[in-house]
Amino acid sequence: MQPEEIDREKMRLERAKLALEVRLKRRELQRHAAKSWKQALTNPLMLAIVGGSLTLLTSIVTNFLSTSATRDADERKAKQSREAEARSLQSDLIKTFLRTPDSKTARDNLTFLIESGLIPDHEERIKTYLESNSKTVPKLGDGTAAAAPYPACPPMDLGSSPGTERQGPLGVSLHLATNRVDPNSYGGWDGALQGAVPDANAMQALAAKLGYRTNSLIDAVARSDCLASALAVTAGKLRSGDTFLLTMSGHGTRVPDTTGNEPDKRLETWALFDKQVDANELYARLAKFAAGVTVIVVEDSSYAAALRPPRGAEASAARLIVLAGTQENQVAMDSGSGRNGAFTAALLATWNEGKFQGSYQQLVTAIQAKLPKDQRPQLYSYGSGSLEALKPFRISHAP
Repeated sequence: MQPEEIDREKMRLERAKLALEVRLKRRELQRHAAKSWKQALTNPLMLAIVGGSLTLLTSIVTNFLSTSATRDADERKAKQSREAEARSLQSDLIKTFLRTPDSKTARDNLTFLIESGLIPDHEERIKTYLESNSKTVPKLGDGTAAAAPYPACPPMDLGSSPGTERQGPLGVSLHLATNRVDPNSYGGWDGALQGAVPDANAMQALAAKLGYRTNSLIDAVARSDCLASALAVTAGKLRSGDTFLLTMSGHGTRVPDTTGNEPDKRLETWALFDKQVDANELYARLAKFAAGVTVIVVEDSSYAAALRPPRGAEASAARLIVLAGTQENQVAMDSGSGRNGAFTAALLATWNEGKFQGSYQQLVTAIQAKLPKDQRPQLYSYGSGSLEALKPFRISHAP
């Protein structure tokens, strides 16, 4: 064998030896890796880390889905409230434009509403009716027609009988709630809620524990005439040093302001069972309470009614304190499940069965922390004294 052949044979053997060593090393590494993974997967610390990571990932996904569901539910409720306000405003426009004794004028008014697009929810049906009934049109009377067959307004419990002496200041409360309204008064809309009546019941229980003579107006008796009568009777009874607590839970709406009293040109209302009562009327009735009487209003509704003196009106002689669950341009959240509305639930949780000992301002600050960011309560007052020194809902408001 030649020297060149010997060298080539040596190189072949070296390559074969090297390839064998590489295969052996690879197998050793594979065995080592498999053994390392097996050890890692059976290591308690590694298992704890993996388990914790999976738990954290599950929690993140669950919280994301829960937050998304809550946000979607809030958006649906806000949309429903806006749609209800729009339908109510459209119904009021139709009623106003039909309040004429002349059929031709009524038809012209309805035609104007349709052509201007002011009643989109009703215009097709009204247009069809007008085309099918060319010589007739429904008209509303002048407001002197007989009232609907509603149940009688309940009497107010004001404590002692007329002419009898009473000891100390008197506290009277009235709690309004509408889980529904009369569809005949709201263009077919029944305003169905679930949390309004539970709110009234809870606030009535709170007042009773503080010594108030409690009263309620629920659904079919939560009407404008019943409220007007109750406020007039109570205002005539209470005197300096007494306290009147008025709570309302239900729908709030806004209508165009024709008084020039509202900077945003929208006037807030309470949607009572039979009709809307606007903030100006509410303030005027509360202003009739005597000097020295403390009137407290707690309002859980959308578009909180701004209970302030209309332009040119005299200020109330009584002290008026208002605690509202929203700003004038915000929507209040209903429970949707028969529990309390968001604001009342936060109020009750803060109140904590009477264990809360702070002021009105501290109360509203604590409530704010429990509400969504897009629902901000408000607190304001008219009359002498400072809210800071007053303990919420107490019949005697001496600091």
